[in-house]
Amino acid sequence: MRFLSLVLIVMIIISCGKSDIRVTCEEVDYDTAFVVELDDEVCFPDGSTLIIKNFIYMFCGCDEICVWEGELGISVKTIDSEMEENTFSFGVRTFLPTQNGKIFDDYYISSITYTYDGEINNIPCEDEFDPKKITMTMIISPDE
Repeated sequence: MRFLSLVLIVMIIISCGKSDIRVTCEEVDYDTAFVVELDDEVCFPDGSTLIIKNFIYMFCGCDEICVWEGELGISVKTIDSEMEENTFSFGVRTFLPTQNGKIFDDYYISSITYTYDGEINNIPCEDEFDPKKITMTMIISPDE
């Protein structure tokens, strides 16, 4: 019986050591530009979190003739202030600062730009594309 009590106490101590607080995120404010790269995690004052999961090549192929050049896709995971998680993807050029641009219930992406390997909007052919070379600047604003 003492052994079970000791095991239970140790398990409680270990579980109490685990925290829901994410210590790897960079704190940013709403309505302020911030820079993210692949796998970055940013936290907002209300406890909401945005995690950059992937950058997706959605451009016209280099050897193809297309009506539209395509765009850079982004896959994100959000955790709102009530700890509700959501994962979704959108195009950098086709998102709208309305319903499509909503990132949290009361907030939307008001601005988004990117560089590839230090050059603005200059993406190589798909076989040379490396999502680790994307740097993105975003502004998330309150829905008014």
